[in-house]
Amino acid sequence: MKLSDLLRVSMLLFATACGEDGSSDDDNDDDGLGGGFGTTMSSTSGGSSGGSTGSGSSGGSTGGTTGDAPTIVDADAWCYQHKTGEKFYQWALNATVSDPQGADTIPGLLSDAVTVLFNGSAVASYPITCSDDGDCFGSFNETDDGIACQSASSYTIQFVIVDEDDNASEPYEVEGREGSSAAG
Repeated sequence: MKLSDLLRVSMLLFATACGEDGSSDDDNDDDGLGGGFGTTMSSTSGGSSGGSTGSGSSGGSTGGTTGDAPTIVDADAWCYQHKTGEKFYQWALNATVSDPQGADTIPGLLSDAVTVLFNGSAVASYPITCSDDGDCFGSFNETDDGIACQSASSYTIQFVIVDEDDNASEPYEVEGREGSSAAG
């Protein structure tokens, strides 16, 4: 894991522990982790709402998931221009997860839970942090691995959540999109 990834995850854990909800009274404060999901989410049944062409897994299992595996209920991935201080393009990742054994069985830090795909090939993987309520968040800078915001819809973002018993969810894929802020 890169030092920048460790720092990012540490910041996310600190923000989660401090109760940061991503909201702000300052319209230019894009440091929040984001709150609600946009309208480009997809469902695990393969359908989608809004403009997303991504979908959850809709066919045979490739990883041999069991009835104890977590389920990704919703997910979203977008990039936006961070406007506070130094300006740069940031990707934000959100997912909501349920687990038949309880959402508290999802580890707080999941290394490589998110994979960015371009034309079906993996480009990079990133960690996310999850709360005991099953809300997961992550982020990365577009320059970390050259995943350009201008080409957001060219990327497929794949989420796979593994619980503390090593039960893996079905892959859940969403199309990357351009957002306007950290909130989406």
